[in-house]
Amino acid sequence: MTQAAGVKLHIDRLHPMAVAAVSTSAILAALIAVLLPSSGFALVFVATLLLATVPSLSQKNVASRFVVFFSLLAVGDFVKRATFLLPNQSAWSQYSVMLLTSVYYFLFILLPWAISRRRHLTSIERLAFAFIALALGNTWISPQFTLESKLAATVLLIMPWSVLPVVASYPEVAPRVARALVVWGGISAVYGIWQFFFGPTQIELNWAQSAKDISIGAWQLETFVQGDTDALAVWRIIGLQPDGFTFGILQLTALSSAWMLRAQGKMRQMSFTLISLLLATGILMSLVRGVWVALLALLLYVWFAQRFSSLLRPRVLLLLFAGSFLAAGIASSFLYGFAWLAGTTTDPLVSRALTFGTLEARNGVFDAFVSALQARWLIGLGYAASPWLTGKFGGGADLPANFGSHNAVVELLLYVGVPGLLLFTMLLYRVFAQAAETYASAQPAFRAALIVVAAYLFAMFVTGLSNGGVFLSYYFFLFAGILASNSAKQSEEITTQ
Repeated sequence: MTQAAGVKLHIDRLHPMAVAAVSTSAILAALIAVLLPSSGFALVFVATLLLATVPSLSQKNVASRFVVFFSLLAVGDFVKRATFLLPNQSAWSQYSVMLLTSVYYFLFILLPWAISRRRHLTSIERLAFAFIALALGNTWISPQFTLESKLAATVLLIMPWSVLPVVASYPEVAPRVARALVVWGGISAVYGIWQFFFGPTQIELNWAQSAKDISIGAWQLETFVQGDTDALAVWRIIGLQPDGFTFGILQLTALSSAWMLRAQGKMRQMSFTLISLLLATGILMSLVRGVWVALLALLLYVWFAQRFSSLLRPRVLLLLFAGSFLAAGIASSFLYGFAWLAGTTTDPLVSRALTFGTLEARNGVFDAFVSALQARWLIGLGYAASPWLTGKFGGGADLPANFGSHNAVVELLLYVGVPGLLLFTMLLYRVFAQAAETYASAQPAFRAALIVVAAYLFAMFVTGLSNGGVFLSYYFFLFAGILASNSAKQSEEITTQ
């Protein structure tokens, strides 16, 4: 019996109880909503989403659960905003929707997978869980941060790393999840394009007014609506996502998913062309320069890798990652000298595209790296140090104002120290080594798909050189897991589905 088959049997035994538990939870959420009016609308949404997940729990194929999970991930932030259509809702109530997504993944994907283990851990699994253990240790031993921030860091920033080994065990998951991401990316693009031409809807306006004190995206929109052009000259569209950057990331992820499907003959050329144009339009209208550069990196990597297969070798890829880190530091210093360009036009969109003044926060990345290397050579601050979390829960008063210099490598050093950075590097090396092994004996169609997946990981890393570790999300580890699928035989199974 294969590992995957063992998990499916375990899920078969589990699902009647799971369905009953979810249904009961939905009823309880609806009842609580009546007793807590200020959180009522969010809990009604939670109950509705819970019931919508029930069919996936009765499915024998784990791919159905992954589709539901990534669908919840794609729409969760939109549902959070919709809670404020009802007046007098608590700003914190929206996070119950985010919690639902994480709970679904933990209970119905990660936990059954962990229980069903039938063999020793692979090298990739050992490295992934070693990093997770180190991240948890650094996070929970730090006395500087609140209990709430540590819990949030564990669920929102550390748990996504577990997706890599889980997906690596289920290569059959890739096509179905890729199709779901294309659909949700397209829907988000359409909604984002609507926002670009017609402005934020009432859903966004209510959210901005209600959550501006705890959400950066809400604050940015509220600032723009109030007409404070000195602080924010243009609002970047967000589609279904919480901010312009994550909107752009979903568009790039959906585009890569469509390309992967097309490479394997699972999407018609006309459909691929149309959806690619839509998603590329979304990326352009996001006005996020980091995502623009990432799209260019994706295209260039695919073009060169199709001609030079050595680009899939792990050592070459790691050198490419290191080279891009050095190039980003040099480029930020150079481009900052053109900060004056933004003042040469009165058009807010053009001005936004030419705003290189924001690169000031990215300058000095090499000094920041050396400083973090010296300060965090053994123990990191833990993921509760994330400015995203300290801004909500406190505990970050002693952190530097420009935490991490918006650079993922520096952030990793601060979070998990030198041991964590080394583990991350080793994990990437093993993932790429597995991909190179699979590539050597795979069919041409799957080879083309592997190149796209590797290009996506590189492109996401590029975003991290100007926007920090936001890219280390469920999407990144999904694609890393696809790349790490552990045999050429599995690649043939995917191709023939």
